[in-house]
Amino acid sequence: VKKFTHDSVEIRNRIEGEARFLRGAYYYLLTNLYANPYVKESASSDMGVPLNLTEDIVDEYYKRNSMEECYRVIVEDLKVAADKLKGVTQPTIYRVNELAARILLSRVYLYMGEWQLALDECQKALNLGNVELMDLNSFPGREENRYILDVENPEIIFTQGYSATNVFYKNISYFTICSFSCSEELISLYNSFDDQVIKDLRLNAFFEDNGDEQYRVSKVGEKVYDCFVIRSAELYLNKAEAEAMLDKVEAIQTIKTLLHNRFEGGIPDVDGLSGKDLVSFIRDERRRELCFEAHRWFDLRRYAVDSKYPESHPISHAYYEWDLTSASVALRGHYVLGTYPEDTGAYMLPIPDYAIIFNDGALVPNEERKDRTYNN
Repeated sequence: VKKFTHDSVEIRNRIEGEARFLRGAYYYLLTNLYANPYVKESASSDMGVPLNLTEDIVDEYYKRNSMEECYRVIVEDLKVAADKLKGVTQPTIYRVNELAARILLSRVYLYMGEWQLALDECQKALNLGNVELMDLNSFPGREENRYILDVENPEIIFTQGYSATNVFYKNISYFTICSFSCSEELISLYNSFDDQVIKDLRLNAFFEDNGDEQYRVSKVGEKVYDCFVIRSAELYLNKAEAEAMLDKVEAIQTIKTLLHNRFEGGIPDVDGLSGKDLVSFIRDERRRELCFEAHRWFDLRRYAVDSKYPESHPISHAYYEWDLTSASVALRGHYVLGTYPEDTGAYMLPIPDYAIIFNDGALVPNEERKDRTYNN
């Protein structure tokens, strides 16, 4: 950008803003896939991922930077991106704008436990205006071939990547010989308020019932991708969480703003919630709202190291195979992940062997993963 001085300042600012956003986003993804969750007290010594911040080719072996260094780069990139993109109107949702940069930055601050900074970014995002929420009471649904993750949804602010759920959660897929159903635990969250005679509209808007209450996710249209999408619903969830962690009463009204657009016949009674109970409700609401949009795994990791309300529990996945003898599907066992940090290796990907070899051992591997062979 600095070399192309013949271009206007406006063009150079937009290009740098987009590039900074993408680099910050990619390092956010890498650190949460290949390193432990961020812990402020040990971030200076915890291993992150290698940082390469130059376009030049250098003759050196890469080693892992600390989590503190990684998050410093992520935050700085997203802050610069938001500043450089001020006033930029993008032609499509595939080009990032200031609003998307500030929402992602607020998410990163939540991961760092920086509640006030997260709240500040949420407020800056809201001050930009045009932060719409779709009212599911008027959502046409699949009868008109409409999906939540669709270009016609005003909540979509930025998206890129590809659709994973369309591949793995369909009955028949060209790419796979298996498919996945949603967990009973997740589906039960949408029925949590039946005793209050209210209906969570997301159950029908987000899922398809294939019979016997075997639900499959159905959120994704053709031109919005679930692996990396930023939408306005997350902004309200981020703001409510930051306010609740700071014991601010405003958290109730913030979460109500989202609930009014998601329920029929009223909304859950949240007025009496505070402290841990309110935070737990917001976490459940985050799971209901953002399921299958590449949030849940990262959220589980950060909850486990939360300084105020830590939460970690074992995760069990049932494993089924086609039984030729009975000509039916049979339960073969379960894959079980323990709690964090007792089962640390389960919560991050191993550093690839080829990268360790290529860098002549300068990259330190992650903790060895346990054998997850299913057992009854």
